[in-house]
Amino acid sequence: MNRKTIIILVGIMLVLGTALGLVASTLRPGPVHHDSPGPAIEPPSELTITIKLIISFVNIFLISSLLIIYLDIFRSVKSRFTIGLVVITVALLVYAVTSNPIVQMALGYPISGPGPFLFIPDIFTALAAGVLIYLSIE
Repeated sequence: MNRKTIIILVGIMLVLGTALGLVASTLRPGPVHHDSPGPAIEPPSELTITIKLIISFVNIFLISSLLIIYLDIFRSVKSRFTIGLVVITVALLVYAVTSNPIVQMALGYPISGPGPFLFIPDIFTALAAGVLIYLSIE
């Protein structure tokens, strides 16, 4: 893949991730409540969940772009280092999918805790994916 194709792919993935996150934030079901012993935890605000959804979907699409790039590199180079990058990217992708509130709610689990700590790890995941994409096209 050439640099221009990669930049277009990443741009499309960013737009798709953001759009899907916005759509998902309007269509998601209400919070799932579980009776559990211990202190009550205040559910996250709607804004926090919307931010989490957008960042989560952007991460899924960015990391998917990265996986496509690394698989393309592996087809031409076939090095063990590239296999390692593919494995790391798959691990990041699994993290991004399982941290998505829609997936958590679909599996019957509540979204945990209020506040920015719900989405701060996802911001750093997006940053890491962006750096890896930048380094991959250099």
